Amino acid sequence: LLFCAMVGFAAALTVFWLLIVRDDSANLSGLRDEVPSSEVAVLVGDADTAIRRKYNYTLALEKLEIAVGLAPSNVAVVQFYASVLLAMGRDEDAFPHLRSVFYSGVSVARDSHFLQQFVLALHRLGRDAELSNVWPSIAKVPGLNWRTPLQCPDRVDPTLLEGAQPFPDSKGLRVVQVLSNSSDQIVAEFENFRQQPDWNTSKYFRPNQDNDLVLGNEPSRWTEMLLFDKGSWDPVACNAFATVCNTLGGLREVEGIVHGKRSGQVSLLKLEAGSNLVPHFGSVNWRYTAHLGLLTPSGVLMHAGGESRPFVRGEVLVLDDSFLHSVVHAGIGPRVTLFVNFFHPDTKPLTHDEWLHRQM
Repeated sequence: LLFCAMVGFAAALTVFWLLIVRDDSANLSGLRDEVPSSEVAVLVGDADTAIRRKYNYTLALEKLEIAVGLAPSNVAVVQFYASVLLAMGRDEDAFPHLRSVFYSGVSVARDSHFLQQFVLALHRLGRDAELSNVWPSIAKVPGLNWRTPLQCPDRVDPTLLEGAQPFPDSKGLRVVQVLSNSSDQIVAEFENFRQQPDWNTSKYFRPNQDNDLVLGNEPSRWTEMLLFDKGSWDPVACNAFATVCNTLGGLREVEGIVHGKRSGQVSLLKLEAGSNLVPHFGSVNWRYTAHLGLLTPSGVLMHAGGESRPFVRGEVLVLDDSFLHSVVHAGIGPRVTLFVNFFHPDTKPLTHDEWLHRQM
């Protein structure tokens, strides 16, 4: 995700400039690795803080516009500026800067986070011919392990690439079986929850942590109610959705750790009518996402890897979110799904205690 790629940017910025390997002989854009002035470093730091602490992309952009004016040839500043434009849905404005970074020939142009942003911009702008032209050079970047421009996550387990599909076969997936077997009870719990007059308010639903994916940069249009996050179940949310917590609690594919990372979250996701989630890639390819339909108006589609699926009440939709995916809500009223991150069936998740023991 774009936000994750930018977190901590300022802290590493000066080190990046001092340590990065120069390759100016291949520079086709005029951008260079430069040690920033103290004024530029402060502006970049302020922009980073605005995003990390306040999700304030508008303030970050203001700081970076000044920084780019002061250091227009500084490749790291330009890349950060472009990433914020992209996060704000200003793809057309971001693209010339992303292209300049790509053709700069410096090391950041081979960084996986940057390349993911460049590929995303090409997808979002429909520049298929240009993507086809640059893809061979992107695919050759050492350590990237991307086989197709439709599957470009931050991190890749290459053993799971063969046969990967955007909408995997759900047969034999324990999480899907558990959710399917309990779907009537879960839907009933949601309907009981929905009887509360304030159910559809910020008392329960907060802006999604990946709110930069909402077209138009309106965080209130895509919100979440967390049940499981950072290894812990929320007792208040579990009181309302006891079936969810009781059936998923204790499952390694939900609570475990693979490659040093937790699977993620269990939550209710609410997308308002008329909202779109822009095309994006998930962070890893060793995790799936399940979506149990709770409130599913017609006209809401998940697009992934060149395919599309609707959300159906009481049914589970499984997505490999390492593929390019987006959601379009052209229906009436909010769409609500139970969202579950869980590990790929060919992984071997560790419990937290087992993982800690291996670190010793």
